[in-house]
Amino acid sequence: GLLACKLSEIYNIPFVITEHSTAFSRGLISKKQIFDAKPVVDNSSCCIAVSNEFKVMLNEQLKTDKWVYIPNIVNDIFLNMPFKKSLRKVECFRFINICLLDPKKNVDLLIRAFSVVHKQIECVELEIGGDGPELDNLIDLVNELGLQKKVKFHGRLKRDSVLEKVSKADAFVLSSEFETFGVVLVEALALGKPSIATKCGGPESIIIPKVGFLVDKNSVQALAEAMIKLYKNQDRYNRDEIRNYCRREFSEGSVVRRLLRVYTVSYTHLRA
Repeated sequence: GLLACKLSEIYNIPFVITEHSTAFSRGLISKKQIFDAKPVVDNSSCCIAVSNEFKVMLNEQLKTDKWVYIPNIVNDIFLNMPFKKSLRKVECFRFINICLLDPKKNVDLLIRAFSVVHKQIECVELEIGGDGPELDNLIDLVNELGLQKKVKFHGRLKRDSVLEKVSKADAFVLSSEFETFGVVLVEALALGKPSIATKCGGPESIIIPKVGFLVDKNSVQALAEAMIKLYKNQDRYNRDEIRNYCRREFSEGSVVRRLLRVYTVSYTHLRA
């Protein structure tokens, strides 16, 4: 940012900032870093945050109103994949989560919530994709709760594998403590999957009632209740409507149009 600011001054080239980092919401940005960032933000043509909650936070922390919300893009391969079949009626209902298995993703909370769900609904499963420092602890937790036959770990997944695993699931669950967006969440919506997410910064700009549920973060009970409610009301979710919503809000065409407006206006104003 400092370099872009200096180059803009020297060569009269406009610059736009896009911020993704959860470090702001996690309190990892020092007062000095905020102080150093302030002139960069003030001299930028526009500042983009990838969720509305994140936009509000950055405007507050940097004492400005320059931050605007433009989301990340969902890859078209998710939006263009044909639906294989409707939500299953006979087989076990399958929840899935894909993430880096580190503490801020709160996958242990998801496993505990799933344990509550399983006590009420026998025919449910949980699949977890991803690798990370918490993997061994999570496996131990599954064993402790006696869920070995109900929870499956897939390890690190390539994009094609994510596509396959999510397409075969019935619903996606994100249990994070901090997110600035939630790419896997919109990928699930692109595949027509109803989704549940914690109010952790990014999902508030993604999940609306017709596609799933938002719940308070760090609450096993709230997450479990949402999972049970989604299971019991699975027929209310229309896969085409979920995908169409995702296409309108997060497709390449939709997001690029918004980005082009920002960059075009920024260029025009500075050159004028």
